[in-house]
Amino acid sequence: MERLSIEEYKKSLANFDQKWPNHWYREDDFGDFFSWKLQVESGKGHILDANHAEEAYEKLCRILPSWQTYRPKSSEICLGFLRNSLRRISGAYDQIRKYSLLEFSVIPDQPLELIWHELGRAKEDEATKDDYGSYSIVAISKPLMLMWGQTPALDSEVRRNLLKDLAIYPKYRFSYGTWTYEDWKTIMDKFQENLQEKAAVVDYFKRETLRIFGSNLIIPFGRFLDILYYF
Repeated sequence: MERLSIEEYKKSLANFDQKWPNHWYREDDFGDFFSWKLQVESGKGHILDANHAEEAYEKLCRILPSWQTYRPKSSEICLGFLRNSLRRISGAYDQIRKYSLLEFSVIPDQPLELIWHELGRAKEDEATKDDYGSYSIVAISKPLMLMWGQTPALDSEVRRNLLKDLAIYPKYRFSYGTWTYEDWKTIMDKFQENLQEKAAVVDYFKRETLRIFGSNLIIPFGRFLDILYYF
């Protein structure tokens, strides 16, 4: 995984800065959401609990359409389905939210798979659950990157670039916009494996998180990887 280096990250970050200035800070969608998440979850609550779920939903309603999450479907309809999905995954989110990407392999499948289906079905006609767990990857990865921070958004640019770098086969499966739960787990396992071999990169991401957000109790590895693989 030659691309996973501090130098390559800084190159991509410079390109990102040119296209989206201030993308890490409160002026930016991710920065605003993640700062709020850190504030909420520094206490006893979490962003999908009864006291915060509506605010989380309102923030997602503002961000996800501009990120083209539900294209070509109606964002209004999909976000209506998402409201119900967020209610159903509150407990599952609470189970996984303290795990980082470095611990992905030990996260129980049950809450992760529930989240996969509930976020994925929001983009399906009538919010239908797919028996094979095959959904638009960005319908899952984009809201989950915002809420959890551990998965990249995995839009087409990121998918194209990471497939050049990751040793995963058959590659054509991952180039499409529709993935299964097992497809996503394959990618996340590979990210975990490679990060665990790059202690200097992990330490750098921790320092950057502390510098940007004033805390590094939760490292948004997914956002770092999303920037790294975007260009």
